[in-house]
Amino acid sequence: TRLAEVAFSARERVPVLVIARDRAQCDQLLEGLRAAARSRGFGSLSDDLVRSLSRTLYEQDPTAWKDNLNRSTLPMGQGDNTEKCWRITITDPRGGRGTDYRVDDASVDAYGGLLLIPTAVPSSQRDWTQFLGRTARQDRRGQYCAVLCSSDYA
Repeated sequence: TRLAEVAFSARERVPVLVIARDRAQCDQLLEGLRAAARSRGFGSLSDDLVRSLSRTLYEQDPTAWKDNLNRSTLPMGQGDNTEKCWRITITDPRGGRGTDYRVDDASVDAYGGLLLIPTAVPSSQRDWTQFLGRTARQDRRGQYCAVLCSSDYA
């Protein structure tokens, strides 16, 4: 899918945050992007590469949710001087409001900062502003690329 293409390409340079339309789509995207990771040869790393910050996970396991939040903007691997690569984190609209995705790695700024990928444009300007506010925080750069489905707007 186009979403997978954008997310997997960007994660080679920056952390990626996908904001799904709703909780159900969040869970579907998580499974779909993990399957895409496996098909790209990531195998057992797929679950670490594509992480959930859904309300479903928060309700089931708040500790795992917090761990995923903390890892969402950290590079993968052990820092063994190989080129950095980043995680793809999927959240629902709740994670697009008020959650602080802190990026402390200066190299991310060189590539535009955390990439936010909303899969729907909210009807509220306030929500849209909140979504975009998840990136470019703490004097860091940020970027976004909306990947929309035409059937959602037919």
